[in-house]
Amino acid sequence: MSHSRRARQFWDTYTKDLTADDFQRLFTRDALDAYDYFARGIDPDTLSGLPWHGRLLAQSKLFFIAFTSRLSPARQALFGVAMLCALIGMFELFSGFGLTRFPLIPFVVNLSIPGPAWSDGTFWLFGGFLLVNLLVLLEVADRLSLKHDLEIGR
Repeated sequence: MSHSRRARQFWDTYTKDLTADDFQRLFTRDALDAYDYFARGIDPDTLSGLPWHGRLLAQSKLFFIAFTSRLSPARQALFGVAMLCALIGMFELFSGFGLTRFPLIPFVVNLSIPGPAWSDGTFWLFGGFLLVNLLVLLEVADRLSLKHDLEIGR
């Protein structure tokens, strides 16, 4: 069997039931539902007096705490270690300040802008890290909301 045929067979198997609507709903409805689930204890009035960047940082911190507090202690520790490892890895990939290549069209067009310079591939690594965390967040929100619904049903 040729490599291209095996790759195509893998792709077909992996994306068999995927529809554009499912993928769009992942980033529109599902992500907003998960955010609402974890952020329902965050009082927006307490953040209103802060400047926009302070509000963004405070809201991110409160959301992170709300998310991790719903994990078991062992999972909290594992998630914390994973976040620390990712942060250390990002610092190791930092190479100073200069012109940073930012992919406008992946693998085709890059834009160079002044700012922090990172080793090649850092953008992709960080993007993958964010997407995996989004997936974990969505799964935990689904599991916890289903568990809550089952408890109400009892």
